[in-house]
Order: sequence, then structure tokens, then C-alpha cells
Amino acid sequence: MLTRTLALLTTLAVAGLTGCGPRIDPSDPEDRARISRRAADHLEDALDEVDATDAQRQALVGLEGPVLAEAFRFFEGQPAAKATLWGQWGSAEADPAKVHAVVDERVESLRKVMHAAADAALRAHATLTPEQRAELAQELGHRAD
Repeated sequence: MLTRTLALLTTLAVAGLTGCGPRIDPSDPEDRARISRRAADHLEDALDEVDATDAQRQALVGLEGPVLAEAFRFFEGQPAAKATLWGQWGSAEADPAKVHAVVDERVESLRKVMHAAADAALRAHATLTPEQRAELAQELGHRAD
């Protein structure tokens, strides 16, 4: 479940990059709240699944927060990026430097989402026992063999 939460957040970010996926308005407080609740619920379900202790739960409270913050920033950058790229498409002569600058900025923004997800996974790894991690991995179909 924890891995699913991180994968969900990453998928949402990639879907936004490619223009696919659900329409999310990162400036809409209701959308942010709904996504945040869903991520927190996934985390809580994962901790229930492995019988996490109160100390482990406390250590992982808000684990999804930094990932979501970066994902929301990523989404917020989409309209300007799209406008710039479509502007270049409609121009008589596209400016390669502008197009590549937009691509570089989007990749960097996505890199921040991925690093936040990796940091969250590392925090969970440090908090959960090897047995709990193995239980989550087995539930998700990932084995070390």
C-alpha cells in the first residue's frame, strides 16, 4: 500500500506531464484536500496491513506531504509550459532554446517529485521492520528472488 501510494503520486505527475489522466486543478483547495486524504488513507491502510506500532505510525505521519507538495508544484507549472509550447508550435519559426528550456524545467520539476517519493520510501524503509517490508512487498507482488 505504501508503495502504491508513492506509485499513484508518481503516476499522477507523469500523467500531468503527458497531458493524460484526470483533470486536477492544483490551485483548487478541494482537489488538493481530496488527493491528500486519499494518499493519507493509503498510508494508513498500509500501516494497518503490517500491524505498525504506534511509534511507527507516529514516525510516518505526513509521509505523503512532501511528495504531494512537489506533485502539486509540478501540476501548477503545466499551464505555463503548455502555453509556451503551443505558442512555439503556432509561431512561424519555433525557438529551439525556448522549447528545450520548457522541457528541461518540466523534467527538473518531475525529478523533484521523484526525489520526494524516494525520500518518503527511504523514511518508510528506515521505520518499518524487515518483516513488515517483506509483507508489503509480497502483498504488492514484489519478491527478492
